[in-house]
Amino acid sequence: MPMTNIAGIQFQRAGRIYDYHYRNIALEVGDEVLVDGPKGEAVGRISVLKFEHCDPDHSSTLKKVLRKVSAGTILDKLYPGDDQAKRLTQDIVARLKLDMSVTQCQLQGMTKQKVLIFFMSSERVDFRELVKELAAQFKMRIELRQIGPRDQAKLVGGVGICGREFCCSSFLRQFIPVSIKMAKNQNLALNPNQVSGGCGRLLCCLSYENSLYTELKKNLPKVGGRVQHKYMQVSAQVLSLDVLNQKVVVRDEEGAVETYPVADLTFQRTTRKQPRPSDPTKSSASRTAAWGEDLDVASLIQFQDQLETHS
Repeated sequence: MPMTNIAGIQFQRAGRIYDYHYRNIALEVGDEVLVDGPKGEAVGRISVLKFEHCDPDHSSTLKKVLRKVSAGTILDKLYPGDDQAKRLTQDIVARLKLDMSVTQCQLQGMTKQKVLIFFMSSERVDFRELVKELAAQFKMRIELRQIGPRDQAKLVGGVGICGREFCCSSFLRQFIPVSIKMAKNQNLALNPNQVSGGCGRLLCCLSYENSLYTELKKNLPKVGGRVQHKYMQVSAQVLSLDVLNQKVVVRDEEGAVETYPVADLTFQRTTRKQPRPSDPTKSSASRTAAWGEDLDVASLIQFQDQLETHS
């Protein structure tokens, strides 16, 4: 199997990395290169360089790196976009009184082949007149893409409640499925202001420690259940759990509240249901759309509480 030079290239910050092959070009991570993209020539930035065995059938499907682009030879690069084009588009949208919010504009190609405009809108927008005016201003093809709140946060960026830059705009290359059960699993307060991010959707970081909490909870009793101390022969009711420290807060029959390590308690252990394996045939896009992209976080929390009340 032949060895192939492969460059991993991304077209926006924290975006997906695409593999391209190249020959006889001296490249380094961080270089900007002109590639033969699926919709014409485009400029991207190298994130990964590798030299590996590659199946001839696979290597033949990889697009080619055309050449390296120096910093002074391109003014309209794809990364990170053109603020001037964005301001002009916003002015036209305001004049036409369209119900849409322009998030970002990207001029694509070495010769301004196309301008890509990302926008948000809660309703369908008739932007035929907008396209005509933009085409007259830019003298190029216009492509409009409607995005959701998560995509907008990824493109615009910002600072989360943790004080750090948004995960999606700094290092997450694709969105992670998140559910309100993850917040409950970690004993977090179900306050929409605390479990939702800048996009108004559930925090992506809820998924980071969820598997650890799930594993640690296997050794703990349920809240409201009965436990018995191994050495003092004390029967008590579970009030709360300290999952990370593996301790249990209990109230005995006399009303005294104590905290014990779970190793000192005996209780009836229940077998937890194993999560269903994900379907590998489903794309990440379809999975993302399936876990409530358009649901309000506060309504979702209220719905989950109602289910638990009736169960």
